[in-house]
Amino acid sequence: MLNIDLEASKIVASLIEKVVPPLLGVITGWWLKERSDSRRWKREKESEKKAFCSALVCEIEGIRERYMEAIGSEIEKVSPGDFLRRAVVIKEDYFTVFEANAAKIGLLKPDDAKQVVAFYIAAKGQADSLRTYKMLLDEVSSHATGPTQGPALRAYTEQLKDAQKALIHLADLATSALRNS
Repeated sequence: MLNIDLEASKIVASLIEKVVPPLLGVITGWWLKERSDSRRWKREKESEKKAFCSALVCEIEGIRERYMEAIGSEIEKVSPGDFLRRAVVIKEDYFTVFEANAAKIGLLKPDDAKQVVAFYIAAKGQADSLRTYKMLLDEVSSHATGPTQGPALRAYTEQLKDAQKALIHLADLATSALRNS
């Protein structure tokens, strides 16, 4: 009986000697590959995030610059109690980077994403408000101006001025958040 136990022990030891080292090698190799893949994935995501942030900063700055050239500087100059004498309708799609990459917004921290989305919502809202103002201005211009049109234009101009201040502030917040991401 002792002889059989000794033989069995030798067989088990031989199996362990032959199986365990390669098995440990396979497990170690798998673990190292997973670790390497995970690091590479993180680097790729970080690179994708930086490119996304950089593109959005360029777009936001471009939108702000174009808006100020087209109508923003005129809105700023309107004296209190007066109204904007002309309006523009923004027909082009100035939000191509954001819209094409909206799915990547999740790469940002939640607070940064909120800042970026808030800017784009405000920018689209201001474009809509300018379109509405243009229709109001055209309506007033096509009829004899009476005492009721002046107050409406003044009130709407004040709303445009307030919305513009908010828009510029949101642009600053969004670009700052993106640069710090």
